[in-house]
Amino acid sequence: IVALTRRRASSLDNFAESLATVCGTQELQSSWAEQLLSITRRAFSDVGGHFAGAPACISCLYHSGRHEELKDLLSLLSFDYWPYSRYEAMGLAAQGKVDEALRFAHRFEVQHPYAIAAFCEQLLLDAGRTEEAYRNYGLHTRATNYLTTFRNLCKRYPQMDKAHILLDLI
Repeated sequence: IVALTRRRASSLDNFAESLATVCGTQELQSSWAEQLLSITRRAFSDVGGHFAGAPACISCLYHSGRHEELKDLLSLLSFDYWPYSRYEAMGLAAQGKVDEALRFAHRFEVQHPYAIAAFCEQLLLDAGRTEEAYRNYGLHTRATNYLTTFRNLCKRYPQMDKAHILLDLI
């Protein structure tokens, strides 16, 4: 953990996911969440408060299955912040509340349209709702050029006919 906090993570998501990987077991993740929870609560209770260990705490709460505590912690924030709130949406999905997770994620659509579309698409794909993912999000994602967009869709939806995807894009 010390090594992870000392090195600069390229993003909040990378840091949080790295911590979850290092912890490995739910027991260890829960233990770290417990150690970081009180100071994270204090920081979130202060307007504009910041704690460098907050991403680790949030990640550990999510990965250890403590979704209600995660929701309660995030409710203390005086602002909505998608990189943190994403874990609440993932927690809802982990509890089988996929539609609720989609509605929750859409609250952030104005600030993060592409991130929300990608998140919702992946959520539906993971839930086995392939057709809905393709129809609602897949066709709206764009890559650097048309060919890459087509190839990405073919990779994400291998069960679909490539000619059908191409016609939909046209």
